[in-house]
Amino acid sequence: MHVGLYSAAARHEWVLNNERQTAEHYARYAEVFDPDLFDARAIARAAKDAGMRYVVLTTKHHDGFALWDSAVSDYTIARTRGRDLVGELAEAVRAEALAPGLPPGVVLTQRADRLYLHLFAWPFAHVHLRGLADRVRYAQLLHDGSELRATRADPDQKAWNTTPGGQPPGTLTLHLPTARPDVAVPVVELFLR
Repeated sequence: MHVGLYSAAARHEWVLNNERQTAEHYARYAEVFDPDLFDARAIARAAKDAGMRYVVLTTKHHDGFALWDSAVSDYTIARTRGRDLVGELAEAVRAEALAPGLPPGVVLTQRADRLYLHLFAWPFAHVHLRGLADRVRYAQLLHDGSELRATRADPDQKAWNTTPGGQPPGTLTLHLPTARPDVAVPVVELFLR
């Protein structure tokens, strides 16, 4: 499910980029965006009735606006509307015995000195992995062995457009290709220290 500031524009989720809006112009959506019809229980019930096993919510799109109360930014729905849509939906889908498939849609498995991130939902450009910055020596896509750039973001870095905001200390940020690999489930292989 896509919902966010771009919903106020009522055109598409890439309104900021595709229409080349200025930061000032786009920022006005933060003050008017009100998901008053977002009913997590009704969404979860409808998903279960349709035979779905999980629900995926885009919790923070390219604009950096978080649909939860973030500890690293006040560019959130918690500040503008006093809500936590991620928490509301997670609670509702669990109550319906569904799984919350929140982006990045990652299932993590481990085998010996390797971690595998199964990316069921292709993230936009980045995956942030808390607590792994000092544990990973190399990252690659499993299907073709191409190396993934890994960095640490300055905790004070401001999010804007496609630049991720600061992350808690110890967070490893993987930079992904824009296009999803043409495989059933893209997998990132992390070589541990």
